[in-house]
Amino acid sequence: PDGTQIAFTRLVPFAPPISLASPIAAEGGSWAGDPTITTRLRSEEGFVQLFVVDTVGGAARQITSGGFDVGARDTGVPDAVPFDWVDAGTIVFDGALDAEAERRYQQSHLYLINVSNGDLRRLTAADGFWHTPVVSPDGKQVAFTGFLLGSGSYQVQQLFLIRPDGGGQRALTERLDRDVVTPRWDSDNQTIWFSSEERGAINSWSVSTKDGKLKPGSNGVQRMELGAISQKGGYGVAVRSTPDLPWELVRFPLKKPWEIEPLTTLNASLARETRFGEVEEIEYRSGDVLVQGWLVKPPGFTLGNRFPLHVELHGGPHAMHALGFSPMAQQMGAAGYLVFLMNPRGSTGYGSDFANALGERYPGVDLEDVLTGVSEVISREYVDTTAVFIGGCGAGGMLAQWVIGRSTRFAGAAVRCPGNDWLAASPAPFGAEELPFFSRPWRQDRISWSDRAPLQVVGAVRAPTLIITGDCVRAAPYDEGGEWFAAARLRGVSAALVRLQDECGAATKHPSNWLRTRQMILDWYRKAKEASP
Repeated sequence: PDGTQIAFTRLVPFAPPISLASPIAAEGGSWAGDPTITTRLRSEEGFVQLFVVDTVGGAARQITSGGFDVGARDTGVPDAVPFDWVDAGTIVFDGALDAEAERRYQQSHLYLINVSNGDLRRLTAADGFWHTPVVSPDGKQVAFTGFLLGSGSYQVQQLFLIRPDGGGQRALTERLDRDVVTPRWDSDNQTIWFSSEERGAINSWSVSTKDGKLKPGSNGVQRMELGAISQKGGYGVAVRSTPDLPWELVRFPLKKPWEIEPLTTLNASLARETRFGEVEEIEYRSGDVLVQGWLVKPPGFTLGNRFPLHVELHGGPHAMHALGFSPMAQQMGAAGYLVFLMNPRGSTGYGSDFANALGERYPGVDLEDVLTGVSEVISREYVDTTAVFIGGCGAGGMLAQWVIGRSTRFAGAAVRCPGNDWLAASPAPFGAEELPFFSRPWRQDRISWSDRAPLQVVGAVRAPTLIITGDCVRAAPYDEGGEWFAAARLRGVSAALVRLQDECGAATKHPSNWLRTRQMILDWYRKAKEASP
């Protein structure tokens, strides 16, 4: 805060416990490269630590050390570590200060560290998943998100307050049954802004620290992800997109947050020159609940014609198809497809009961939601019923595999970053999330563990399946896709296994891999349709 130091996190590698002796170099020859040794479930061989460096330059100084990671662990995929300065000599961060923390899903605390001497003090008392600390402008309060330790696979991320001395912890958003994301302080030290999901949309909210009064900010069919609140000028800044407008930076006056003003027009020419597909809301009853989704239509869609249908399932499973711009859906729409983006039970943005409907039935009730939703779209009589396809990534890929093992409606599938075997999925995120989805660990509950692994239904699959994986081992390992591929081919079912380079299967690291993935899916569907009776 005084401008003299910058704090950052960095991985500090450690030597593996197994000695790795290099062979003596052979004259005129060369040895194979050194093997890699893994001892940690979800992290690289090292611990993420906190550093500071003077703003005038010089050597960085490590201020945390030991057998623990700075930064709360959620799904095992590395991300930015949230921390903040309390004052010029103190930093607050989230994490779990023991080496075995990676074995526990969604458990962390907030800690204070003295920058000069490294003294640590735990800030939160009760066990829970506490993360993303943000200090008030006057340094007197710390806002953070999380929930108390529980047994469910999903709990709402509430907004909390606590003083830097550890006193006065209280919840601010108990009346909002939705996740709080990216909290940001107003300059008045009494108002906190944040983003939250609601029925497929993401909008801004504010809450008073004095009386807990909640106020909606932006509204509408959009994805409005809060970035920052200006400490001078009374504006907020966000990244915004809509179904037909790609992402732009916008600002909004805090007194009238619904008045959104564009700051950039980076995609304006694209939006003018490209004809995007219309998006229609689909709502239907599945069992005893209402399920919502969106149908993206091909540009130039007209009644009387029939179009192939692609059903896209989101990952998580606790996540949500948001009503922002979807390059995937628009790209497939431009190729002549209807694209159905649905939020089955387990999705966020619809409340705790809806998200927790999976529980120990995953995959389970979401299967009914998918098949009922597909029937709802087909009933509108503009779907080519011989060309219905399905796909997804991560938990979405897992559900897609489960669906084609339980239904013969689909002409083909494209499964990305798959997780089809709960045991083999370790050390990927699915393995880390074992406990919330099972009453007992797999070693004691093998029937439940294996019965709900999509690999168990591959014997009933008839749909040609494209499996797209990456070469990393930390999220949806390559072998996961290999299991399904081998089982399908041994049964004589058409399948292809793709291994992207320098990716984890979702094709989010390199634009070239994203383009390859989308084209491969279209080619696979075309060939599957041509091969169908």
